Amino acid sequence: MDKQRIYCEQLDAWYQRPIGQALCRQLDPILESYLSQSFGYNLLQIGLPHQVEWLKNSPISHHYILAPSEFGDRVNIVSEIDLLPFDSESIDCVILPHTLEIVDDPARFFAEIDRVLVPEGHVIMIGINPYSAWGLRRYLPSGARLAPWNGNLQSLYQLQRLLTQTSYKIESIHHCFYALPIDDVGIQHRMRVMESIGRMVMSFPAGVYVIRAQKQVSKMTPIKPIWHFRNYVIGKQVVTANGS
Repeated sequence: MDKQRIYCEQLDAWYQRPIGQALCRQLDPILESYLSQSFGYNLLQIGLPHQVEWLKNSPISHHYILAPSEFGDRVNIVSEIDLLPFDSESIDCVILPHTLEIVDDPARFFAEIDRVLVPEGHVIMIGINPYSAWGLRRYLPSGARLAPWNGNLQSLYQLQRLLTQTSYKIESIHHCFYALPIDDVGIQHRMRVMESIGRMVMSFPAGVYVIRAQKQVSKMTPIKPIWHFRNYVIGKQVVTANGS
């Protein structure tokens, strides 16, 4: 739990820096669109307690933020990330901002998400593309020690495979932040041309992806009865009839 707590605290602090705020400005309209299409009673966000503005765009009644430490008064529930204190099928929508990058076993963790999510509920994932300039940032001397670069980065292919194997329908994928991950406002301003070109032609991979997927309901398939053929003797004739 200490590892999760340290990572979550570092990640939350990173989102308060210029580079994190720049990412938030690109994520805001994407999440606003995704959350406006999710309905129900309970919305859960795991981590990033300072990003509560995302939750305000949701029509879902009750909002919860779960984290492995208190973060002041912003966290509703303090708990281990991979042992969720919720009943099965009790959450309508789950937001996972870099959460799969924290855990050691993403498949096992997602099984816990699947347990608490209602049928036809939604999961929204935010992650860093390891095959981008953002992913390469972790190989710099300071990158291996700081969030979000020191997490277990998941490729888009890995998440798509995980979702399809667990019977989730991927409804939408957004890519954002084509500029370099440089924590300097002036340099970010000068790289806006790079960001615009990346959005138009996608000539180089985006640094961050956002996925919205829906939990599918397994439908009962009626099983037809197996009919056997039996012979009956009526007088001197043999009659073949169907019987179960």
